[in-house]
Amino acid sequence: MLHLKKLYTVMVVGLFSLLLTGCWPFGSAVSKKAPELLIINVLEKPEFDDCHITGSINIPFDEFESKISSLSKQNQYVIYCADYMCMSSGFCAKLLKDAQFEHVWAYEGGMAEWYQKGYPHQGPAQSDYLNSESEDMSEDQERQVQNLTAEQLLEKMKEFGLLS
Repeated sequence: MLHLKKLYTVMVVGLFSLLLTGCWPFGSAVSKKAPELLIINVLEKPEFDDCHITGSINIPFDEFESKISSLSKQNQYVIYCADYMCMSSGFCAKLLKDAQFEHVWAYEGGMAEWYQKGYPHQGPAQSDYLNSESEDMSEDQERQVQNLTAEQLLEKMKEFGLLS
């Protein structure tokens, strides 16, 4: 009888531990974190520090591939660089798509277009490229990842509460 009481106690403690840690296979006591929108600037750090989209993070192009494994596939990602002439945003977005990330966009207008439209940005904005005109020449090219316009990115940022 004493042996059965010990077994019962171990079973109750074990079940209670599973529920508390969220390891119960039929649901979790811990709720899942809501997906986030991460806007990633792939320029070098000095360019990022000079001017970047408000709320964006910096993962320089040369480091991007090695950082993919640290990113959550449940999040949504927008990748951007300098302007339409910079191909880094599309390349890095394709790396994410190839790694089976579902919600990935490239904002190919980049920091220059964003700055010229007067949209929310941070930094002293002293780089010459910010005032150079750049035109989207990719209309005739087949895109490997979906592209966002500046206005679509602005709406997405509002949707995720990154802007008021």
